[in-house]
Amino acid sequence: MPIEISGVPAKEAIDNIRSKLAVPTQTWDDFLELPRSKAFTVAGATKVDLLNDLQEDLAQALEAGESISAFRKRFDRTVQKHGWTYRGKRGWRTRVIYDNNLRSARMAGRWEQIQRVKSRRPYLIYYTVGDQRVRDQHRQWHATALPVDHDWWDTHYPPNDWGCRCYVVSANEKTLKKRGISLAEEAPALQESSRVNSTTGEDYGLVPKGIGVGWNNNVGKQWLSSDIAFGEKLMRLPQSVRRAALAHDGVHHQHLSKSFSLWAAKSLRQKSQNKVHAAGWLQDDLIEALKIKDIAPSTATISISDTRLKRMQREFKKSKGKQLPIDLLHDLPTQLRKSQAVLLDKKGGLVFVLPEQANNRSGKIIVLVNFKEAGEQTNSVRSGGLVPLGSLRDEKQYELLTGEI
Repeated sequence: MPIEISGVPAKEAIDNIRSKLAVPTQTWDDFLELPRSKAFTVAGATKVDLLNDLQEDLAQALEAGESISAFRKRFDRTVQKHGWTYRGKRGWRTRVIYDNNLRSARMAGRWEQIQRVKSRRPYLIYYTVGDQRVRDQHRQWHATALPVDHDWWDTHYPPNDWGCRCYVVSANEKTLKKRGISLAEEAPALQESSRVNSTTGEDYGLVPKGIGVGWNNNVGKQWLSSDIAFGEKLMRLPQSVRRAALAHDGVHHQHLSKSFSLWAAKSLRQKSQNKVHAAGWLQDDLIEALKIKDIAPSTATISISDTRLKRMQREFKKSKGKQLPIDLLHDLPTQLRKSQAVLLDKKGGLVFVLPEQANNRSGKIIVLVNFKEAGEQTNSVRSGGLVPLGSLRDEKQYELLTGEI
C-alpha cells in the first residue's frame, strides 16, 4: 500500500513546526533565501515573542487535530496578548497562516517518511485534489511518476504556491500498475518566467512556471538539510533581525534540546558514525565581538560530532571529578545557552563558562570557530571540563568577550 498524505504521522509535522527558528519579518518576501522548513515567519510579525506564540498555536492545533475554527480562537488570544495589528481580514489572515504552515509541515514530515521507505517504494506520484481550484500547471503534472531521487522534486515537491493542496504518493512497480500509471520517461519540461513584484519593483529572477515565488524548493529536503548551512544564512541577515531571532529562540530551543538529548543518548550507545548535530547558536553579541577580533564566524551554528561526544564521555569515565558529568553532555544546548560568559583563549578557541558548580568550580565548554567537520565549516565543540573558577580569570590566557565571571 502506498503511503497517503493523510497517513503522515502528526509527530513528524509537529516536530517540523517546533524545530523552526522564529525570524521577524515585515513582508512576506523578506528573506526568501531562508529555508521555509527551518525558519518560522509570518508577514508583519516583527516581534519574536509573538512569533513563538503563533508557532506554538500551530503546533498545538496540529497536535490536537484542530480545525481552523479552533485555531482561530488560539490566534485571537495571541493577537490580544501581544496587541498585534495585522493586515487583512481575520478570516483570510488565519486561513493563510493555518493552511500554508500546516501543509508545509506535513509535506516536510512526509519527505522524511519517504526517505525511510524509498528502497521499497522508489517512486513518487504527483497528485492534485482534482477540483476546479487546481492551477492549470498543477493539473498538467497530475499523475506524474518519477523516481524519488529525481531532481524534478527539488523544485516541484508540493506545496508549490500559497494555498497549494497538491501532494505525493510513494509507490513501487505494483502500485504504478494498480493505478494505471507509467513511470515518466522524462520529467515535465521546466519552463521559467521572470517574476517582479508589481508593488515594490523587486525582481525575483527566474521562477518555474506554476510555482510561486519562494516555493520553488523541496520543504522536506530543506528540513533534513544541515543546520550549519542554515546558520550560514542567518549570518547574512540584517544584524537587528539576527539578534532578535537568536535571543528569543524559545520554541526552537525546546525542540533542539529534546532532539539533542535523544541523539546524544543514542550516539553514546553505538559506534561513532561521524555524524554532526546542532548544539546551539552563537548569540549576536558574541558574533560581533568575534568580528572585532577579525574572527568572523562563517555560520551561527554550534555543533558537535558523535565522535567528539563519545570522547568526552570516555574522558569523564577516566577522570571523574574533572570532566563534565554525563547529564550535562546530554543537556549541552541548554548548558551553552545558560553560559555566564564566553572567553577567548589566547591559545585558540572559545571557552563557554557554564553556571558555577559545587566547590567553587565551573564547567567549561571549548568551541573552535570555523572548524571544518564532516565537510562543513562549523563552530565545533571539542572538549569540556570542570575547573576552578579563578583559573578562568587568568588574563594572560583568557580575554572576556561577553558576560562576566
